[in-house]
Amino acid sequence: MELEEHLQEDERTCSSSSIDNLPNEILVDILSHLPIKSLINCKCVCKSFLSIISQDPEFRFLHLSKPASPELIVCTPRTDKMILVDSIANRAHELDLVFNEPFAMTVLNSTRGLLCLQPYCYSGPHCVFNPFTLEFTLIPDSVKGIKEYSVLSYGFGYCPISDKYKVLKIIKLWNLNGNNPPLLTTEIYTLGTPSWRRVEDAPMVVYNDYVPTFLNGSLHWMINEVGITIYNSYGYMISFDLNNEKYGQVALPPPLDIGRDRKHMKMVTLGVFEGWLSVFVLNSNKRLDVWAMKEYGVRESWVREIVVDTSLFFLSHRSFPVNYVNDGEDVLFFNADYGIFTYKLFERKIVNCIKFTGWRPNDDYEAKALIHVPILLSLNELVVGAQVHRLTGR
Repeated sequence: MELEEHLQEDERTCSSSSIDNLPNEILVDILSHLPIKSLINCKCVCKSFLSIISQDPEFRFLHLSKPASPELIVCTPRTDKMILVDSIANRAHELDLVFNEPFAMTVLNSTRGLLCLQPYCYSGPHCVFNPFTLEFTLIPDSVKGIKEYSVLSYGFGYCPISDKYKVLKIIKLWNLNGNNPPLLTTEIYTLGTPSWRRVEDAPMVVYNDYVPTFLNGSLHWMINEVGITIYNSYGYMISFDLNNEKYGQVALPPPLDIGRDRKHMKMVTLGVFEGWLSVFVLNSNKRLDVWAMKEYGVRESWVREIVVDTSLFFLSHRSFPVNYVNDGEDVLFFNADYGIFTYKLFERKIVNCIKFTGWRPNDDYEAKALIHVPILLSLNELVVGAQVHRLTGR
């Protein structure tokens, strides 16, 4: 049996001499290897487990240092409901959230246990939210006294070198009093600080992704070739390093090299698959190619990791492969139109479909899914100086 099954089998085992006599450091080490969902169950077993998990700060940081399995969070158009997907157990359950007005939010992305939420209809403050502790902190507005501007991109990430969470905003400032072209400025907000900072200006390019992809301490965008704005026009990728706060460029996989014929590509999206920076290419012959950069920043490390026959299902813009399951023989897929399913790579068929219930996303209001690694620490521990609030209900 699994360790957590033993812990839940009989609550009386915790009061037995075998458990009571275990040194505290051994209990801490054992519990630190459990996933967060198992720790929630262990808190209800006995007082010693509850004390370690809820009150021992050393335990929480030890648990953070252990490798964590990513989870899938599926969000409704407004975050009054989230679906937590357990791909190993092949089940999902809903988490109801209660944000007091005006906090009707939509989820942008996930970084190191925290979600960045944007006000629905873009009116009001953004916030950063821990769905495990139900704590959130508000992000102040960066643009004051400027009437003519538009936000082109909004990113959220974590800098492991400085141990800081940062928010990035690319703003297009319109020059209404002269003939100068508009200016793209970059502003950075470090959680726990009082205000935004302006850093180097953003490249004057067409940003296809409002929310950039975060990986390896950097944010990433797919960029159109100059003067072209259609799906199959991607020419390169730019990045923003959250440590040195500088822009850079990342090579795309070979099929997307500038000058290549890409008329057969119906859709190209950027994401993360199994911890690799990845590009998902949907071809007109109903085939999805998943390209993965096995060594970050090395152009030659791009490989076509998997090929999926999409004649079995419709793949919309926000759909993507989540991760390998069953020892790499199958792939878990999120489909924004109707649910989550497992695709068998060798047999080329769909099994174990989990359909959305109670709501059906459509048009611009389709569901959004995020790869999320939960974190046990409170926001006060993660972000020094932040003003932390807590949801009043689920």
